[in-house]
Amino acid sequence: MERVEVLEGPQGTLFGGGAQAGALRYITNKPKLDTTEGDVNVGYGITARGGDPNANGNATINIPLINDVLAVRGTIFEDHRGGYISNVPGTIAVAGGPLTNNNNLVGSNENPVTYTGLRASALLKINDDWNVLIQQKLPEHAGGRLFPGLSPRGEWNGSRSGPDHGVRPGLR
Repeated sequence: MERVEVLEGPQGTLFGGGAQAGALRYITNKPKLDTTEGDVNVGYGITARGGDPNANGNATINIPLINDVLAVRGTIFEDHRGGYISNVPGTIAVAGGPLTNNNNLVGSNENPVTYTGLRASALLKINDDWNVLIQQKLPEHAGGRLFPGLSPRGEWNGSRSGPDHGVRPGLR
């Protein structure tokens, strides 16, 4: 991360209607035209008083393709947050409907989430006054069984009960 900018509000339409109270801008590192470098970071943790473990990792590499003219930078990352919410047994009576229970949904640590993705950028120095910077970020979010009937991408699968609720295998 190169820097974080705090812009006091209101910011008008440049940052959208939600920026009335201000905005935070995360400015990522740009490719370096004269340096080959890379790093790897990993982490592991646990949630206090129960819950599944948390883990994260990222790797970054910067490569000048043409010294002082063209460079690329890439980062891959994964951040897994272990679940910590338990779905306990219970019953509910909907007006005009039968009494039902959630026995087939009972479990512990039901809300794990994983963020994965990559960020790539290329910097071309045209001359001392002009540069071209191209950046792309491809994030992916996979959630657990926090909302029955929703897939990890937030798509409704029509399910109201059952053991999987549209969750991808291996994400429980």
